[in-house]
Amino acid sequence: MVSAIENLECLECNVFTLTPLLVTFYRNMPLREKNMLYAYLLFPLLLHPPFYSIQRITLKTKLSRITTDKDIMAGFQERFNYYRILTNECIQYGIECNWLKLSSRECSITVNHVYGMPKSKNLGKAFELASMLHKVFTKDIVNTYIGFGIKEL
Repeated sequence: MVSAIENLECLECNVFTLTPLLVTFYRNMPLREKNMLYAYLLFPLLLHPPFYSIQRITLKTKLSRITTDKDIMAGFQERFNYYRILTNECIQYGIECNWLKLSSRECSITVNHVYGMPKSKNLGKAFELASMLHKVFTKDIVNTYIGFGIKEL
């Protein structure tokens, strides 16, 4: 039975289904220096069902709305560590598919023209929130990581 659960996780949490979430986020993210580091915060938030309690994210939404919610932040550090390698793989896959472009000098990601990018129907709410999440990340990356309690990458 454990094998079936592990295989189900492989079907739902893999590079092919999660890279479009990353592309959706960066399609709306303004170009900033070091914006690549925001990618590591996406999956721990977007793939955690309590985060779906946020119905809408606007420019008035504060980062503290997320970081003070105990249900959303419960186990965040463990999720952050768990998704770190998968995030790297998704960034690499997005670059290889020519969906994402990485500027190594500025450590920033931009979106190229996206054609034929598959979207998982199981992640509908995650895609909706991914397109709005950039509105919360208004502070520089260091302050954002401090807000989430991240001490190292």
